[in-house]
Amino acid sequence: MSSEEIADKVLNYNQLYWEINKNLLIKLLKQGGNMKRFSIHGTEEGNTTSIKLDEIAILADPDTLLKIGEFIIKTAHVMKGYEVDYSQLQDEVSDFDYKNNTDIIIYNQDYDYKSDID
Repeated sequence: MSSEEIADKVLNYNQLYWEINKNLLIKLLKQGGNMKRFSIHGTEEGNTTSIKLDEIAILADPDTLLKIGEFIIKTAHVMKGYEVDYSQLQDEVSDFDYKNNTDIIIYNQDYDYKSDID
């Protein structure tokens, strides 16, 4: 499947909170490995101590993965345009189930997130 076909499929869901420029999406899909340094941190269930993770596995159905992806993309655009420090999935999804879902918090890399959890 070509980058354009993938972009068309993503745009067809049209559940995004903003309008994505198709050419930008195609460019991002073609970029592949041109990412800046980032890290993923997490906490064990019932624990508030943050640890750096080597990898993550997201166990979800395709519709949930789309919601998570939309949240991440929306947050990135908001952070880039408005210098927002962080956003939480639980605040953005109306049917978030605290018992059965894991919260995702997206932090701007320049933000000192550890002060929020220590």
